[in-house]
Amino acid sequence: SGTTHFHRLMTKSEKSFSHLKMWEILFPSLVQRYLIRYIAWLDCTFLHGVISLCITSFEAKIFEEPRKMHPIGLQEAEEDEFLFQHLFASGTLTVFFSEHESLVHLTRFDNLKPEIQTRYL
Repeated sequence: SGTTHFHRLMTKSEKSFSHLKMWEILFPSLVQRYLIRYIAWLDCTFLHGVISLCITSFEAKIFEEPRKMHPIGLQEAEEDEFLFQHLFASGTLTVFFSEHESLVHLTRFDNLKPEIQTRYL
């Protein structure tokens, strides 16, 4: 889509814009990031990339269908809106839990009361 294309263009300019990769969104804690980077270092140094190959293979299988609609991957830049999923404050949760009407208000964050917006931010 146009927004995805625009987002990808912005990620190319690292001096002007910052972005998160999918794995950073899935594991937002600093402890998680240090642990993952340490495991990656161990994998590269001692295991010759075996773990990386397993993750790449798993990623190809799990993202096969979604990639037909949207470029996605653990090392790909992704929208930071997905960080709100950890707070159960993301409109994208309606994709996974469409039967829950209590989540519909999250699809229109700008329409939420200011105090609710502040709580999420």
